[in-house]
Amino acid sequence: MPENNVEEKTSEKQTETSADNIRFDAFILDAGHGGIDPGVVGSDGIKEKDLTLSLAQGIGQALLSRGKQALFTRTEDRAMTASQRAALTKNRKNAVLVSLHIGRCVEAQAGAPITLAWDNGQTGQTPSVFIEQSRIFGEKLAAVLREKTYVVHTVTAPLRMQRTSETPVVLVECGCLENGAGRQMLTDETNRNALIQSLAEAIMAAAAP
Repeated sequence: MPENNVEEKTSEKQTETSADNIRFDAFILDAGHGGIDPGVVGSDGIKEKDLTLSLAQGIGQALLSRGKQALFTRTEDRAMTASQRAALTKNRKNAVLVSLHIGRCVEAQAGAPITLAWDNGQTGQTPSVFIEQSRIFGEKLAAVLREKTYVVHTVTAPLRMQRTSETPVVLVECGCLENGAGRQMLTDETNRNALIQSLAEAIMAAAAP
């Protein structure tokens, strides 16, 4: 789930890139939470911050092995503000920031859906081109993941990360820790590696025009 970082107002950023036919060449992977902020904690003590770091590193390595450019907002267990996480987006063209989180569910809930979110522009602080690029990328990402048989939901909401970033941002909530299906997807090594490979492949496919 997204962190409760203090909101930071930023001046509107300008970009000359159209939302149409955008190709993303660089992928900034943000492992949500960290340091004193554990995020969601499972009944067995496993923490969201550790899972998101594992997912980010795994996805990044998969992208790098395919010749893609992958950057990481954090590579260790440390707390970060939204603006610190967005630092890699400064003056970076044709890049997208993918912020990784773990969702919430209830024990009786069936399955472990993936939820994709992007900024809805309601605050008026996000350039419209970033909102449109995020939407296009997110919808493509959802389509590829659904083809891989994952249950995927999409939502729009005010995203603090987007308001501090100079690239499009899509937040990815991977399953949950509150039910058996979610724990199996995230904590079983085979299933987690399958999720990592699926996310990497979906990110590359969604990045193409």
